[in-house]
Amino acid sequence: MTTMNKVAPQNHAASANPQLFEVWRLPFEYDDRPRVFKERPVIVGDIEEDSVEVFIVSVKVTSHAPRPQFPGEVALLDWKEAGLAKPSTARCSHIARFPKSFFEGRFRYGKLSTRDADAVDAALLELGILTSR
Repeated sequence: MTTMNKVAPQNHAASANPQLFEVWRLPFEYDDRPRVFKERPVIVGDIEEDSVEVFIVSVKVTSHAPRPQFPGEVALLDWKEAGLAKPSTARCSHIARFPKSFFEGRFRYGKLSTRDADAVDAALLELGILTSR
């Protein structure tokens, strides 16, 4: 019997080709400890191809529930489908930019469902992180 938190071997990234709304494992800086990082799931929220190197806007994912006093926190309803091991929240106000090459050899969990992708996209637009799609 297989468990939902195991990810198929093809999800391990041999080469970096991140796609919109995929979930990857990357080091993300702690909010309260500058220059201290934790490996965590992040969502590809945007792909900026108009620079010398393609940059990826990544959204922090946490296992904590959304906090109503913080805008842009989206409960991922289909977290198992995205390859995540437990209920998760996308904190759309917490983003980082990574060059595409940074994804080389990194772990890919899976991809958000359409309804979770739409919710994350709407939050990024509402917060002004994205101006259009």
